[in-house]
Amino acid sequence: GLPPGLPPGVRGYLRGLPPGLPPPVLPDTIIVSGDIRIPNCELCGETAPYHIHIPKCAGYTFMAWVKQSLNFSLGMSEHCVVGLQHLAGSDSRKRPFFSILFRNPATQIVSQFMECRYDTWGINRTRGTEFPRGGEDVEDFATWLHHFASMPNGRGEKRSYEEAYNAAYGCYDPRNMQRRYLTCVRSVGQSSPFPHFDMGDFLPLDTAVMLVEQLDFVGVKEMLREGLCVYAALLGRKLPLYCDCDDHVHPVPAVSHLHHIPRYEWGLGNLTCTARTTAAAFIGEDAVLYNKALDRFLNDLRRIEKERGMRIYCGELSYPQLFEALQARLPTGCPSS
Repeated sequence: GLPPGLPPGVRGYLRGLPPGLPPPVLPDTIIVSGDIRIPNCELCGETAPYHIHIPKCAGYTFMAWVKQSLNFSLGMSEHCVVGLQHLAGSDSRKRPFFSILFRNPATQIVSQFMECRYDTWGINRTRGTEFPRGGEDVEDFATWLHHFASMPNGRGEKRSYEEAYNAAYGCYDPRNMQRRYLTCVRSVGQSSPFPHFDMGDFLPLDTAVMLVEQLDFVGVKEMLREGLCVYAALLGRKLPLYCDCDDHVHPVPAVSHLHHIPRYEWGLGNLTCTARTTAAAFIGEDAVLYNKALDRFLNDLRRIEKERGMRIYCGELSYPQLFEALQARLPTGCPSS
């Protein structure tokens, strides 16, 4: 049976989930849905902060910064955002406050490959598979892209968890991962709790664009310091002192989440034109989504600077120039014959 004290909406949702899920934990948990738990944040008023983590978008570093700067811990999952909507609609004691970070997909797709190739987690996941790791990074990255290019693109081509897992060497499927996290429809308790793999069960890009407008906080990896300040403001919290550009005393948090990946300086520009064409196809929808997220974030940042009467962005570029500098662009492919 379900434990006593659960809000009615949560009880109803849990009854509809398959058996065998971990039991809810109370009272330190506000909202429970399968293995999703939102910690009880006594400092957060009527909200329960919860981070939707897309891999390789600095989510763990962001959560560490929140802990150090705002003194509370974020709940976190890598589940499909559409599935998390059940939480927002539940009759809970506190309203979930959803945060998410995006990253320029041209660098995120390379970072996915490098984690699968070098990080302990990636090595363990790809052990015993044909994941390419015998040549130079750039060459093996191109081979990795070609592997996914030979598959169905996922639109309507539904696959089982095992099929999708094997197709991705047990690691990441790079095809528009950020869009996939926002629009996949597998939810908690179903066969694929993590959208690491493309199972062909996602909603249109328009749904992802809509969610970028609806989620409580949308940030970008490229402006993590400013993002933490916007996040604090949207929660109604006092901004850390380092948010003010006129403060030259208080440093930004020194904590970060690092993987065991060697430093590298190559990117999509180092690929052959054929590989660049493939990469462009794999990040096209993510580029649309990232640019939408960037636009929303910069608008939130500019508004909060005005409300708080301080400069948070300390650079010299105007906001239109900043968007132009940071926006995602697709790599050029082979010239037409």
